[in-house]
Amino acid sequence: MFEDAIVPVTDLIGGVDRGWTVGKRLLQFERSTHAGINISGSQGGRNEESQLPELVAHYAGKADGRIADASIRTWLTRHDMNTHAQRITQRRAIAELQSRAPGFTSSAVKLTNALNIQDGDELLMTAMGNSAYHWDTDSGASEKEVAAVKKWLYQKSLTIAGGTKEVQLNIIAKRVLGLPD
Repeated sequence: MFEDAIVPVTDLIGGVDRGWTVGKRLLQFERSTHAGINISGSQGGRNEESQLPELVAHYAGKADGRIADASIRTWLTRHDMNTHAQRITQRRAIAELQSRAPGFTSSAVKLTNALNIQDGDELLMTAMGNSAYHWDTDSGASEKEVAAVKKWLYQKSLTIAGGTKEVQLNIIAKRVLGLPD
């Protein structure tokens, strides 16, 4: 597509015929940001305590001091464990970044983080039931319900931005796991 492109020397980044290498590196930085990690070691506020357990309990209802629906309760427990594991993995990735530039690990962290966030939003939408089908407060929904629905819809973009889920899986297979084409 960009073969034989003519670029002034002052605009050349990374050297002649190195454009794709530069592009891949930029995407690695983007994925690192989407994964909640970056070269500075910050995690983009991803350590905040989730209100998901309280919200799910509110909509799913409680019985005997716990979420009434066993499948929702199991889903929430699994999601909480995955969130904890994700935070540990983010910290390991940050430690790696402090010693070198972003590698292909950012693809794995970005993908698992995006999928975990989407899982939590799906859980909340399931617990909300019919309350999850409102787009504005004029339809009788609270501001929190409207915000939850909009967040759920927005989070779908996380498996597209910085490389689609399929692209990330290919990168992980080839670059992280060393699988053949």
